Amino acid sequence: MELPIEDKKKFTGILLLLGLVLTLFVFMKFVAEIKGLKAVGGAPVYNTISIVGEGEAFAVSDMATISFTVRVDEKLVSDAQAKVNEQVSGAISKIEDLGISKDDIKTVGYYTTPKYDYSYDVWPRPVNPKITGYEVSQTTEVKIKDVALADDVADILATLEVTEVSGPNFGVLDEDSIKEEARILAIKDSREEAEKMADALGVRIVKVIGFWEENNNYYGESYAMDAAVSMVKCSAEFNPGENKTTSRVTVIYEIR
Repeated sequence: MELPIEDKKKFTGILLLLGLVLTLFVFMKFVAEIKGLKAVGGAPVYNTISIVGEGEAFAVSDMATISFTVRVDEKLVSDAQAKVNEQVSGAISKIEDLGISKDDIKTVGYYTTPKYDYSYDVWPRPVNPKITGYEVSQTTEVKIKDVALADDVADILATLEVTEVSGPNFGVLDEDSIKEEARILAIKDSREEAEKMADALGVRIVKVIGFWEENNNYYGESYAMDAAVSMVKCSAEFNPGENKTTSRVTVIYEIR
């Protein structure tokens, strides 16, 4: 039995209304689920701002390091090693006479390198080049806890058979403290900027929900002397100056 046209219109209208109600219900449920959405690991999603802060801290140098290298060429590796040992031991003995502890002197590099003859005046040419001798080098680092002695150590090395001298490099004994000071200043800078942004946005900061720090950079004064300096008395006077540490942090704040 076919429904009258008027009844068909009423039935169609009811179906459309039911469809609209159902669509609205699904939409509201979807919105509710989005509001309660959890991030990976179960952490809720927040309204946040991410602020970068920077800080710098300074400290007067209270220590220095100087490294020196002795390099010797000989036909026999044993002869080269013996001469290197003799020269290094002599240098260390004179440095210790200044009152620097043996614990603050250490070897940081020791190398033995064969020397080859690459001239091919004979025929047929040899498959493997001939070893004509050996080069032995030893690099020693000296930690100077009294910066006033840096000039004296440099003077001693300049009068000895030292091939290379690097430094002095000035720094501070307690690097962790100056790095911590720079970090605190960076965090404070981030917080101040976050407060300004929150005021401008008309919101308030609730809490910190994320933090990380980029490389904490440390800068000290450094000097270098080349091989020519080791042939004459060193007359340089070094100025330890200040050491700077910079910190750069990123802090994420929850806002409401």
